[in-house]
Amino acid sequence: MHLFLENIIPQLVDLWTGCYKMLDVGSEDYELAPHVWEEIGTETAAAVKQIPAAFVRVLGNIAVDKSTFTAEVKYYTHMCKLISLMKTSVKLEITAQEINDLEQGFAEWVREFECYYYQFKEDRLAVCTLPIHGCLHVAKDLRMCGPAWVHWTFYVEQYCLHLRTGLRSRWHPWSGLSHVVLYTAYLSQLSVKFDLQDELKDLNPCHRRRELENECSFENYPEIVLRTPCRSSYTPDEDTHKRIGVYLFRVLGGRRDDLALHLPAVMPLWGKMRIIGGGDSIRTRYALRRMSNAKYRDNSFVRFEVSYSDVGESRPVDVIGYGQLDNILICEIGKHKIYRFLCNTMLILALITPCNTNGTDASISLVGYKEFVAPVVTDVQNIKAVVGRVQT
Repeated sequence: MHLFLENIIPQLVDLWTGCYKMLDVGSEDYELAPHVWEEIGTETAAAVKQIPAAFVRVLGNIAVDKSTFTAEVKYYTHMCKLISLMKTSVKLEITAQEINDLEQGFAEWVREFECYYYQFKEDRLAVCTLPIHGCLHVAKDLRMCGPAWVHWTFYVEQYCLHLRTGLRSRWHPWSGLSHVVLYTAYLSQLSVKFDLQDELKDLNPCHRRRELENECSFENYPEIVLRTPCRSSYTPDEDTHKRIGVYLFRVLGGRRDDLALHLPAVMPLWGKMRIIGGGDSIRTRYALRRMSNAKYRDNSFVRFEVSYSDVGESRPVDVIGYGQLDNILICEIGKHKIYRFLCNTMLILALITPCNTNGTDASISLVGYKEFVAPVVTDVQNIKAVVGRVQT
């Protein structure tokens, strides 16, 4: 991937923008006008504005950050061929026939590159760089070494960092490395055989429950960490109190108005949360309003799952919903007898504005929405993940 993304793609972008080693277009017409390039850059930056970082990295303005896109049909087709070849090159499993097709495909792509950009002129020889020639060896490397993931350095580098924990002795380094490998295998087998994933996850550096200075955890919410900004003296409005009353009615029964009447007037407001153990980081709409819209992406939309029982129904109803997380509130339930088993407890509540998705599950089929419905309140533990959106 370094061959393509750090060498060939930037070279193509420089050619399309007329910035490659002071070369003109020669007999071709692949250079993009500045206003076209600026428009493409604006659209690229906006493409992932509503998709959180958990799904995809930031796509900057390619007019500035030098990413990808082209214009005229034959250059666009040539670029699409490279994308297709790249996708095949990094497949988890690849057949001998696919490798043969790659070999032929890269050869054709290089020939077209030479035709469009080199143009077989001595003064344009600078475009024929080593990475372009390297494309001709990709198929051979896959044939000799196996799929790309087998010899990718990303995983090897991460594993080497893990092995470094065993380098305690300068005289016997190999012994330390061997012990790390052996004990890691022991823990892996114990985890699989005795279902100890939860008990052993704290040994995994990626899953350790580290709390930062701007975070706060709670004993009765072990899987949730709240993050600043925080307004400790926040006073919810009457409408929010009523919605909390509706939620408590679902949990406790009784009268909604009475449940809302005895709620505390002040409820600390938090702007962010994260689900520990490798879970997602989520911002509220309240936190997003405090930030620059041009810099931060919208990761305030979530998937939530709620189970409740309707009056007269013996079996609970499971509801899957998607919506925007507006606020996170800490509600200290008092000792009034109306709250029954929740007396003198602390609840972390999420105020969510749901999308009208008719209960569709995005893990099964594509989910779309055109409008929001009335906000609801639920326990923050019912939030399962952050979600991304694509505007159509």
